[in-house]
Amino acid sequence: MTQPSPLVSIVIPVHNGGEHLIDSVRSALDQDYPNLEVVVIDNASTDGAVDLLHRLEDPRLQVHRYDELIPAADNWTRAVQAGKGTYTKLLCADDLLEPGCVSRHVQILHEHPTCGMVAGRRRLIREDGSVIKQSWGLDGLSGAVNGSEAIARCLRAGGNIFGEPGAVLFRTSTIRAALPWLHEAGYVVDVDLFVRVLTSTDLWADQSVVAAFRVSTGQWSARVAGAQSQDFSWLISKTRREHPEILSTVDAARGHALCRIRRVLRSALYAREAYSKRRHRTAG
Repeated sequence: MTQPSPLVSIVIPVHNGGEHLIDSVRSALDQDYPNLEVVVIDNASTDGAVDLLHRLEDPRLQVHRYDELIPAADNWTRAVQAGKGTYTKLLCADDLLEPGCVSRHVQILHEHPTCGMVAGRRRLIREDGSVIKQSWGLDGLSGAVNGSEAIARCLRAGGNIFGEPGAVLFRTSTIRAALPWLHEAGYVVDVDLFVRVLTSTDLWADQSVVAAFRVSTGQWSARVAGAQSQDFSWLISKTRREHPEILSTVDAARGHALCRIRRVLRSALYAREAYSKRRHRTAG
């Protein structure tokens, strides 16, 4: 008997997505999974990028446009609520999906009903698509991981080991129960929601590369590195306060310390990339 193919919703919230939006949408539509919808939720964009999507002429693509600008986290919540699928993936408007990733992750969730979330590794790319790192994420996790252990492992590491939302597929009922995405979470808006999801379900960690995360020019700064570190420390403290049974005092202290170390390493990486970009412009 052929296994049924439940509907998958790939939702793409966007505000002024620029030149990368159409490539992100194409990477979703090019998936080999037979039953999916791609839902673009436009948050009062003014750059014209959404207008270009009519070129794709694909019945699986829906574009919902809103004239009133709302916080990005609220638009992410609106996007997740707009999909009709059994499974949901949120793809940021400048990131890309690897071929076959939806089929792979639907199969994993079908075979492992205790897991409400599957996360894969991702490729880090620059704005021009060149590769910074071929494979990144999950901190050695593989297969079925208890939700509480996955949370503790992430926060002890002092950084987001699960990846951006494009590397993750959820059971729709599971992610909707954890909504909303929180504006106050700042740079850890994704990890904050992952933590809330994993308090009620288990994780499947897939070592395959399933998405590409585009690091924009605006992210190459020590200021951003500092804000990311501050926001992750906020999440550690929040989780320790709300779920002391998951994150011990020792785990939280370790996470805070590694968060500071990651800030220094991230700042060094950003400085190197910024220097490389300036040198390339000068040489050109």
